[in-house]
Amino acid sequence: MPKSRGKTSRNPKKFKGPLPPSANVRVVFDRLITLVQTGRGGENVELAEKVVALGRSNPEAHHLHGICLMQSGDMAAGVAAFKRAIALSPANPGLLNHCGVALCQTGQGEEGLAMLEKAVQLAPDLVEARNNYARALSEAGAFAKACVEYRKVVDAMPQMTPGWLGLMSGLNSLGRLDEALEVAVEAISKLPGQSALHGNLGRLLIDAHRMEEAESALRQAMALNPANGEAANNLGTVLEEADRQSQAIAFYRLATQHRPDLADGWHNLGNALEKTGNLEEASDAHFQALERHPQSSVSLAALIAVRRKLCQWDGLDDLVARLSRVIDSPDFTIAQAEGPSPFSLLSLPVTARQQRIAAEAHSARMESRAIRWQDQVGAYVPPLAAKGWRKLRIGYLSPDFREHPIAQLMAGVIDDHDRSRFEISCWSIGPVVESRFRDRIIAGSDRFESISDLPIAQSVKMMREAELDIVVDLAGYTAHARPEILALRVAPIQVNYLGYPGTMGASFMDAIIADPVVLPEDHEQFYSERVYRLPNCYQANDNRALIDDGPVSRAEFGLPDDAFVFCCFSMNYKIDAAVLDAWTEILRQAPGSVLWLYRTDKPASVNIHREFGERGIAPDRVIFADRQAKDRHLARHKLADLFLDTFAYGAHTTASDALWAGLPVLSMLGDTFARRVGASIVKAAGMDELIAADSADYVAKAVAIAGQSGRAGELKQRLSDMLPVCPLFATADFSRDLEAVYLTMMSQSSQDGP
Repeated sequence: MPKSRGKTSRNPKKFKGPLPPSANVRVVFDRLITLVQTGRGGENVELAEKVVALGRSNPEAHHLHGICLMQSGDMAAGVAAFKRAIALSPANPGLLNHCGVALCQTGQGEEGLAMLEKAVQLAPDLVEARNNYARALSEAGAFAKACVEYRKVVDAMPQMTPGWLGLMSGLNSLGRLDEALEVAVEAISKLPGQSALHGNLGRLLIDAHRMEEAESALRQAMALNPANGEAANNLGTVLEEADRQSQAIAFYRLATQHRPDLADGWHNLGNALEKTGNLEEASDAHFQALERHPQSSVSLAALIAVRRKLCQWDGLDDLVARLSRVIDSPDFTIAQAEGPSPFSLLSLPVTARQQRIAAEAHSARMESRAIRWQDQVGAYVPPLAAKGWRKLRIGYLSPDFREHPIAQLMAGVIDDHDRSRFEISCWSIGPVVESRFRDRIIAGSDRFESISDLPIAQSVKMMREAELDIVVDLAGYTAHARPEILALRVAPIQVNYLGYPGTMGASFMDAIIADPVVLPEDHEQFYSERVYRLPNCYQANDNRALIDDGPVSRAEFGLPDDAFVFCCFSMNYKIDAAVLDAWTEILRQAPGSVLWLYRTDKPASVNIHREFGERGIAPDRVIFADRQAKDRHLARHKLADLFLDTFAYGAHTTASDALWAGLPVLSMLGDTFARRVGASIVKAAGMDELIAADSADYVAKAVAIAGQSGRAGELKQRLSDMLPVCPLFATADFSRDLEAVYLTMMSQSSQDGP
């Protein structure tokens, strides 16, 4: 198969000047063939042209010329030379094979496929041509036909490793994962010393979620070939999944060392470095991934996300604009074999329409991925209608039943569900990390299952056997989520709630739970789910959350005693130039005030200080708070005077935490779900006057509160009066409202029919 090669630093002997009249044409041909076979044809295009001049009617001359042009990087000219050769010898399968491959490499797949098919018809025993034909079929999405051809390849030439690899890949793409695994075992039995085959077995075992076996296969691949970059990359994935981050990073580094062109290796390295807090190096890795695959919206979105975490905004607007153009392109859903994480878009200045497009593209990939388990689990069959009355079975699916905002918000709701009418089960798909919140959810559930270590198919079967009426997904497309389970369907009604503030864009998600503020009726066009609204704030809250009653002081946290303290304890990635400009204006107009921020990462705090400094704000007016235990964190809120919400992605749990701790929150009504949650929370707390219409109003309200003596104290007192009676923290009432929504869903589902 001809491949283009760039010029190397070597300086092989080249043919220069005219050929001597006495030159033997066959000798020249043989010399050029040798150069081509050693990859030096690209440096000898001039010689190839002279060979063509010596034999214009000789198809082999044009063939060699074409290979030289391809190796020089001139793909279009190479294809033209191949076609001249075929015109002279139209039934030459070797020429048809090379030209077909070249056409596929230059984006002319349909014509290339036709040529390769003709080559195979003319020479059924030409295994190289059949393998290329199978590959072209696979690239065209004709996986079933490709598998037939690949099977012929390996039957004819069992030592042909690319044929085995192609057959495994094709079967996996068809959802026939078990067959692909059988083929991998068969291939290894014939070629036990082939590192690539062990590596591919490991990749398939990852897809089957058989992680221990995958690790063993991948380590064997590395033992056979320590420079196998693909295997090192996949082994890193296995180790990262097991939360062995330092080992994962080591293998990702190895992958990029041996395969510096492997964009996926750089991307995975960036992700793993992010998880360990090494954001600056993560940013470099994501940049390397994007350099190697400039069309990758995954790498582009990842680079944007890590730079937002770093609060490194130089050039960020251009990157976001570039991502927006990708999403708006007509073929975005079709063209993206991989696409950006929909969650990463929620904090970017993109529209709700673009968020839906990205979510739909992602859900399509999830459905395609889920096909591989379809044969194992079969079609979903809803539970038979009970002959008599029975409790409604609600299942909560989440990776976050641990020390996490989701567990903190849901613990009280699970406690307060009406057990006389509802049977509550919780299904954990995330890390098993002991915490009081996990213990509380386990105790509050009728059934608690940890299925994070189970393969997808087994998880689906287990949940189906529970005969759930409604499954409530508390994760969406966040970390550790497993939407493949939902794509295979485990309940008649599957609901998007709480963990993912946006549409999942998925045909397998039937409903989303919202409220009139976060999702007004004129926004429903941006959601694929049927919308159900709670009467007050959609966000669950726990009115039994503990607040440390020990003493706290401003001195303890480096705050001046006599200053007006604005604060924002949101993650630093939610801070952008727009909100920082607003905060700058507030600090300018409120002399003597300070801003108290949460330090997510040290590099981000350095960059925030620098940005404020460039705007003329002294560093001692921006103070950072570090992580503390939740009850102690809640206690320190009383030291501040006013919480300032962010714009691009507002405060959610952070806002309700502030209010529960007695600190008023100033929010702004945005244009997407994630940008409207703060306003919904503030409204449900009975503090409507703290919802700003726009950034100018936001600045004016903050400055007025800071400038009016006693105003902040009045707001705190009114909030204190509202806490016992406002709907935001009426957890038992919230549970009744949520249950009413579940009953409405069941009623409407019954009316809609199967």
